[in-house]
Amino acid sequence: MLRLGPRFHKPMIVGSIPTIATKVAEVMGGKIQARGLGDINKDMNWHLFLDDERLPATTDDRVFIARDFDSAVALVLSRTYCQCPTFISFDHDLGPNSLTGYDFAKWLVEKDLDEDGKFIPENFYFCVHSQNPVGKENIEKYLKGYLNARHKTHP
Repeated sequence: MLRLGPRFHKPMIVGSIPTIATKVAEVMGGKIQARGLGDINKDMNWHLFLDDERLPATTDDRVFIARDFDSAVALVLSRTYCQCPTFISFDHDLGPNSLTGYDFAKWLVEKDLDEDGKFIPENFYFCVHSQNPVGKENIEKYLKGYLNARHKTHP
């Protein structure tokens, strides 16, 4: 059994973000399960919230939390058929001595290029909620640039 991230199941609450029950994803026999939710449908549109401290503002059952780069990659790769989320909310700084949200954005693009532009779904969208203005701008420019170029190449 693989636990996704050392702090995945113990999020810190920051500011006015409401307390919500955090889903703990586990890889079991090739399927991801979230406690209290049962099996995750491989065809379900799901959302990823990448942040080392904060919680998402929504309690939507489609939202899964990754606390670091490795947890985000493991969550994406462990989904049946390596399914990319349809929405990602990025934080840039993911803790000391850790890869960043920008690194995860670059990983997503590389994965999409490896799969001939078929990994990131057409209905994909994202936001960057990072308090790091330079990191936020880097993620936004990188993903927008890639998605625009991909759309021109594969209309």
